[in-house]
Amino acid sequence: MVSAVIFGFYLGIVSLASLYQAATKVATNNQYLEIYSHFIHPNKQQTTLLLFQNNAELRYGGGFIGSVGVLNSGPGGYKLQPIRSVYYYDHRIDDRPSITPVPPEMIGFIDRMHLRDSGIYLDWSKSAELAAQYFEIESGQKVDNVVAITPTTFKKLLATTGPVELKEYGITVTEDNFLTEVQLEVESGEDKQNKKDPKTILGTLGNQVIQKLLEKKIADLSQTTKILEEMIQQKQFMLYSRDKAIQAKLEANDMAGRLSDFSGNSILVGEANIGANKSSPFIRQEIDQELSIGSAGEATVNLRIRRTHTSDYQHQYLDPADNVTRWLVAQNVDKVKLYLPRGSKLIDSSLDTSQLSVRDEEGRTSVNYQNILAPLQSNEVTFRYSLPFKYALQDNKLSLTSLFEKQAGGFDQQIKFRVKLPKEYRLLLSSERELGQVAGDTNNTYQVGFIQQKNQVVSLVFERSN
Repeated sequence: MVSAVIFGFYLGIVSLASLYQAATKVATNNQYLEIYSHFIHPNKQQTTLLLFQNNAELRYGGGFIGSVGVLNSGPGGYKLQPIRSVYYYDHRIDDRPSITPVPPEMIGFIDRMHLRDSGIYLDWSKSAELAAQYFEIESGQKVDNVVAITPTTFKKLLATTGPVELKEYGITVTEDNFLTEVQLEVESGEDKQNKKDPKTILGTLGNQVIQKLLEKKIADLSQTTKILEEMIQQKQFMLYSRDKAIQAKLEANDMAGRLSDFSGNSILVGEANIGANKSSPFIRQEIDQELSIGSAGEATVNLRIRRTHTSDYQHQYLDPADNVTRWLVAQNVDKVKLYLPRGSKLIDSSLDTSQLSVRDEEGRTSVNYQNILAPLQSNEVTFRYSLPFKYALQDNKLSLTSLFEKQAGGFDQQIKFRVKLPKEYRLLLSSERELGQVAGDTNNTYQVGFIQQKNQVVSLVFERSN
């Protein structure tokens, strides 16, 4: 049923009020119908801010906000304002005090905050609220809702529409060349050379993609709704509302990019690419976590994060803004943020203490450091920390649930998870159907591995042998 809401809203962006009645017949669940109706009801006066977050230049809140759009709805129908470069609005407050301080890890990278910098929270709904505040200051328009869309979503949709010819730019955009062709046009194309808004191509492409979707037969639309539902699950398409009742429903249905309310072992590895190039899709990340539980239930974790830059320098271009030659894909410079259960204590790390910052943040213990990775190179860092709770070992059974949380806008990553227990415990039940075979060894260590695309919970039940 989520797909009915997503697809109905997506079509609503292009002012298709005539689909309202048809879509409501599909959305038979009252809760989803209320969400759908809130966002695109033709008689509701409100403004929705559309954030086009480029996760090729990943930020904590899902991707660099390079372009924005505004959807106005009301009794007169819908009006989609032109999609513009974020700088069209940001430059209006260059001479004003910032309403929020620059986050500690961004000091030295940015001097003051703008709308483009608002994706500072791993909890996307907080970033969405901050974006709304900055947009209101910069534009003078009140914001009721915020929606984030990443290029990952556009790529998936292009797979269903087929090639899109952009005659104005002399290029044909496909699923395979979307990231390079469109981004090169934005960075160095005719619009930028002629001092026009370089993000105009995004609006042109978006309109044509939507038109192609509308030309599909009703029977073919299920594929599109399935894609959009997957994008919600993978935090590539997220919704936020200042209406508290609607926001609560969005959160309850995992549509708001919120951090999970979880009390057990959990980890989220977030990153902010500050290298000002589009290297994020080329970083392959492997997370190896070993959870050791002692005889008294105390828990320590050994964590290894290995990162590989899979691309060489790619797509050289001359930036007409300053006449400097750059690479579209180059060295990856990331501010990495580990979110651990609040109260976790860092015991050791392969990094020097001067390279680390540990603090409480968004209800988690946050470990922060910088990672620099040249093309075709790999590196790894390790951490050892204790969890702020003990596992109950008094009963004959031990239930252990761990959460591997996905960053908004993030890419797939390899997870290896091991549990080491006192020797008298044996595996009884597991979530192996979803995650693959759980294997044990002579050290009473059990391992699971999977490719993470969304929030993933690993559930294991152990039994004490007599």
